[in-house]
Amino acid sequence: MKLTLTILFSLTVLSVSFSQQKFEKESRISDKNVPETAKQLVNQITPNCTIKWYKEENLNSQSIEAKTKYQNKKYSIEFNLDGTLQDVEVQQKATHIKTSVLKSITTYLKTNYLKHKLKKIQVQYVGTSKQIINYFNNNLNHITINYEIVVKVKTENGKQLLEILFDSEGNMLKSDVIVFRNTDNLEF
Repeated sequence: MKLTLTILFSLTVLSVSFSQQKFEKESRISDKNVPETAKQLVNQITPNCTIKWYKEENLNSQSIEAKTKYQNKKYSIEFNLDGTLQDVEVQQKATHIKTSVLKSITTYLKTNYLKHKLKKIQVQYVGTSKQIINYFNNNLNHITINYEIVVKVKTENGKQLLEILFDSEGNMLKSDVIVFRNTDNLEF
């Protein structure tokens, strides 16, 4: 009996750690409320663009996010509240992802879910501010590149919307169930 309980507890912990919940709330903010270092960095990555600033709150933290369109691509540049860069995400089409990486991602999805449909693909660039600026200006590759996929999946338990993070080779790093705000109550 004790062994059975230990196994059940281990499986529960494993399944919870494998797929966490993700909830985000974004609200527009004025650029007056954005640290100067963040504004300067965004201008160096996406010069002469109209920037929309957001404060993002999730289950564990808060951040500031710049959203813009540059060279026909959607950019999302995220910072800590003090203006320290977290990452840069650029939306891509599946056809622009390296074939071997897309094959690894697709294999993972086919293996783990009954059905899947890609909703959004973002290339995530992670590094210091200096590394990111050098990468975007000179295409120097001294940064970490990941793929953040939003995908609708069907499992034996039903349908879910997931955000899955893959590394540059297409190996799964993290999976989060996207939780939507409860809107059962009317809001005025």
